[in-house]
Amino acid sequence: MKCLFYKSRSLTTHRTSLRHEQGLALVIVLMASAIAATTTIAVAIRSYNSYVNGTRQSLASRAKESAEAGLNILIESLNEDHPEWLIEPYNGDGSWSISRAATGGCRINASENPTIQGTSNTYNNGTEGRYKLSKYSFEGNNFYGGVGSFEMEGEIRSSNNKLLASAKIYQDMSIIAKACNALPGDTNSQDSIWPGIFVLSRIQNYRGGKAVMKGSEPQEAAEIICTEADCVSGKWDSDYPPEPTIGDIELPNTQEPPEQVKGISTSKLKSAVRSKFRKCQNFRIPEDLSDDAKWQDSNGTWHVYISGTGSASLNGYSKCKNPNSSIKISNSGPVRLYLDGSLNIGSRTWIDTTDVNHAADFMILGTPKAKTNQKIDIRGEAPNGEALKTFVWLPKGEVKFQTGKEKRLVEGAIWADSFWRSANAQLGDFELRLPEDMPQLIYQRLGKEFGIGQRDYVAQGVTSWRSYGRTPD
Repeated sequence: MKCLFYKSRSLTTHRTSLRHEQGLALVIVLMASAIAATTTIAVAIRSYNSYVNGTRQSLASRAKESAEAGLNILIESLNEDHPEWLIEPYNGDGSWSISRAATGGCRINASENPTIQGTSNTYNNGTEGRYKLSKYSFEGNNFYGGVGSFEMEGEIRSSNNKLLASAKIYQDMSIIAKACNALPGDTNSQDSIWPGIFVLSRIQNYRGGKAVMKGSEPQEAAEIICTEADCVSGKWDSDYPPEPTIGDIELPNTQEPPEQVKGISTSKLKSAVRSKFRKCQNFRIPEDLSDDAKWQDSNGTWHVYISGTGSASLNGYSKCKNPNSSIKISNSGPVRLYLDGSLNIGSRTWIDTTDVNHAADFMILGTPKAKTNQKIDIRGEAPNGEALKTFVWLPKGEVKFQTGKEKRLVEGAIWADSFWRSANAQLGDFELRLPEDMPQLIYQRLGKEFGIGQRDYVAQGVTSWRSYGRTPD
C-alpha cells in the first residue's frame, strides 16, 4: 500500500510540472506574438507616416509648382499686354487698377486689368493647382525702372474643392524701362524722355528757343512735352527740339506745404524785401525770412511758404546798380518755395542761384490754393549771364520770361500749365539746360509721380527667390 501511494504522489507531481511547463510555453508564445504584433504595428505606422509625409510633401511641392506656374503666366501677361501695371503696386484686394494710365506706358488707353488668379495645373485624379497674386510692390520710378516684388500663392484642391496643400513664393525681378517700341536694353533717346519743359495748354513764342541736355556735345535736344495738340502759339523756329512731343500725360498731384511752416503773406514778403533793397542789399532765402515762413526738415531741406493768392512784385531801385539787388538763394540746404499766389521779379532785380549746387536744390512749387491765373513773371536778368538753377512746377499757372538783348539761361526744368516768352523787336535767346540726373533727383525728393515720360516696361531677370509650402493639419 505504501509503495502504491508513493507512485501516485509522483505521478501527480509530474502532471503538475507538465502543466506548468505548458503554461510557461503559452506565456512565451503570447509574449512573442505580442512583440511580433507590436513590431508589425510599428512598421505599419511608420510606413503609413512615411506615406502620409510623402504625400504631404508631394502635395506641398505641387502647390509650389502651381504658384510658380501662375507667376510665369502672370509675368508673360504683364509683359505682353499690361506693361503699365509693372510700376503700379497691388495690395491683394482683388482690383489691380492703375491710377495714371497715360503716364504708365506707351498706350494712350490702357484697359482690362491683368488676370491675377486662375488654374495653373490639372491632374489625372481630378485635383487642380491654382494660383493667386497676394501682393506686388515696385521700388523705382517711371523713367529708370526698378525692382518688382511678387508674392504669389499656390493651392492644390481636390475634385470636391477641398484644400489639400498651399504654398507661397516670393520673387524679385528687374523692371526695365525702355522707349516705346524699343527692345529691352536699348538706351537710344533714353536721356530725352523726361521733359525739360512740360506744359498742359500753351507754349507762347518759342522762336529761337533751345532745350538741350546739359553737357551734351554735340548738343542733344531735351524733351518738350505738351498735352494739347494745338498748344504751340506763334512761330516754332528751333531744332532743340524741332517740335514738341504731344502726349496724353497727367501732371502729378499738387504739393502741399508741410504743416510745420505757417507761411508769410505776400504783403509781408514785399515789405521785408523792400527794406533790404532800399539799402541796396540782397534779400537772402531762407536767412532773411521770419520763423513762420520757413522750416528745415530732418534731411536739411528748407521749406518756405508764401501764403495768399495775391501777387508778390519784387523789384530793386535804380540807385542800386552793378549788380542789381537780388533774391539770393542760400546754399545752407535745398530750398522749396511754395506759392499760393503769383511772383513778379522786376527788371531791377534777379534770382541769384550761383551758390546753389544743383537745379533740384531750388524748387518753386504751386500749391492747391493757387488760382488758375497764377503767374511767375521773371524780367530781371543775371548780371553776367549766370544760369537760373531751378525746378518750376506750376500746374495751374503760367511761367513767363521776358528777355532783353542777352541770352536767358535756365538750368533745370519748367512744368506748368503754360510757358510764355515775351516777344519784342530785340528778343534775346532763351536756353534751358536739363541736367542728366535731374529726373532721378526730382523723383527721390518729390515722389515717383514726377518720373514722367511715356515709357514701356518689361519684367526680366530674377534677382531673388524663396518659397514655403504646407498642408492642412
